[in-house]
Amino acid sequence: MFRIKLAMIVGGGFIAFMGYEQFKVSSGTTAEPVSVSLADLEAGKIPDNAHLNIGEHIALHGAAVYEYEQAEHQTGDPGPNAKVNHCYYPIFSTEHPLFAAEEETAGDDDFAVLVKTQVFKTVGSIPDDFATVGSVKGLVINSISSLDAEETNLVKQSFPGANLDKVLILEQNREPASIVKSGGMMGGGALLSLVGLGLFFVGKKAGTAAV
Repeated sequence: MFRIKLAMIVGGGFIAFMGYEQFKVSSGTTAEPVSVSLADLEAGKIPDNAHLNIGEHIALHGAAVYEYEQAEHQTGDPGPNAKVNHCYYPIFSTEHPLFAAEEETAGDDDFAVLVKTQVFKTVGSIPDDFATVGSVKGLVINSISSLDAEETNLVKQSFPGANLDKVLILEQNREPASIVKSGGMMGGGALLSLVGLGLFFVGKKAGTAAV
């Protein structure tokens, strides 16, 4: 019974926290994504709406940084069948100096958007080149998520000129949560934790004794 009570408290807290994150990242968004050009984002024209549909761009999959899983006994680099939890890859407008300029200049490897995706399920399924993509849509999640230290170092190795403090992280295909959903998660999670906490005191009674 103790484990059940503890699970209710911890589980309820987790659900409430997830609801808060949903509320935070979805605040001020619309159900339908707003269409933007990547060139405008690169120029610093950031819309207030965090639900975006970015038009034609160049996806540099070959520079992807990914989190993977493999068996405990395996060491070294992951094989092509290793499971990928998520990966990040930078995108560039067709007007970006990295692709439009004939000669490289300092800062050409700076970019405005890093896409977080779960589309690629294995290491081997991640393309090792770049491709022109018609569009990508999702939520900007900077308010609740960021690259960890190892991911930051890997990105900086490929793009030393990138200013990661200003890069937008767009989670592909993520949609904003309604106030009903996020509010329900926060309220329901808090209630579950309170019930679990209350059960610790049910059945207990005070008493007196003499030596």
